[in-house]
Amino acid sequence: MATNNFHFLPCDTKRASRQLGASGENRSEGSSAKVDLKSGLEECAVALNLFLSNKFTDALELLRPWAKESMYHALGYSTIVVLQAVMTFEQQDIQNGISAMKDALQTCQKYRKKCTVVESFSSLLSRGSLEQLSEETDLQLSIRIKLAHCLLPP
Repeated sequence: MATNNFHFLPCDTKRASRQLGASGENRSEGSSAKVDLKSGLEECAVALNLFLSNKFTDALELLRPWAKESMYHALGYSTIVVLQAVMTFEQQDIQNGISAMKDALQTCQKYRKKCTVVESFSSLLSRGSLEQLSEETDLQLSIRIKLAHCLLPP
């Protein structure tokens, strides 16, 4: 069984602020660059630490620039916005949460493996096996998990 070496440490707000400033300097809202897995997870961990340290605005600002490009940022951003809606029960916050979750779902769908008609029918006729799952990459499995998380009710 693989061990996870990903630890959540107490938030260093100075480091997070530097990272927040650095991340905003070299990217724009409409940037078409892609985020690699490691840096995406690291940045989302910083955003989570900010969120857990009651720095909600900083966490949202860190995630927002990549929310339409990276499924990790999209899911983190939408989760924070939905939690804000649940805590406030304001109609506008609820609408923002619904919209953010729909956007996260669309972002995850962009990375989903496209199946042909023949593959769709063959998957209906045969049950998934361990061999099929082992052929999927880590990214494809991660996409499945993110899609499932987006479809869960709050």
